[in-house]
Amino acid sequence: MKNRDTIIEAAINVISRHGVKRATMNDVAAEAGVARQTLYNVYANKEDLLRAMIRYKCEQSLAAIRCEASGTEDLGEKLDIFFRYHVIRPFEAIRSLPDSKDLIDGFNDAARDELAIAHEKHRAELQKMLNPHGDRIKAAGMTPRELSDSIQGSAKGAKMVARDTRHLLKLLNALKLMVLTTVGENPAVDVPAAR
Repeated sequence: MKNRDTIIEAAINVISRHGVKRATMNDVAAEAGVARQTLYNVYANKEDLLRAMIRYKCEQSLAAIRCEASGTEDLGEKLDIFFRYHVIRPFEAIRSLPDSKDLIDGFNDAARDELAIAHEKHRAELQKMLNPHGDRIKAAGMTPRELSDSIQGSAKGAKMVARDTRHLLKLLNALKLMVLTTVGENPAVDVPAAR
């Protein structure tokens, strides 16, 4: 629905400027160019809107991952793509905001359940990338699901401890090397490009 996308894009802009806690539904309505009542007809409150924003960004990320990953069979390239859209770009976007801690805390408080759903969708997409290597992963003592969960958790941890993008890329490079070694590929590992 065009109105929904317009509202969500407006909400992203408003929250990027003001943070989650200070952004108001009035601000979002004004940014979207819709009447306040129209906004409330679509989203009952700010928490509903935050959940919709997470779903929207999750679907964009998954679509980009699927599209680019479909063009390669190389697991290293697939991991680079996954990291680019699920880890690096969100890290850079959040770090560029003036009140990034407020943004993270605000989303966590209001939409913890939706974040968990998005996390699981990305984990499942990662598992699909790993499934063709299932025999090697099992030989290493894991299942593709367990490895995807471990990669997902490690990537999330990398975002939390990274000092900057360069440091994040080094952490992801190490993770990629471990995964490729686990599946028995000869890793010619390069630092994934942020693009």
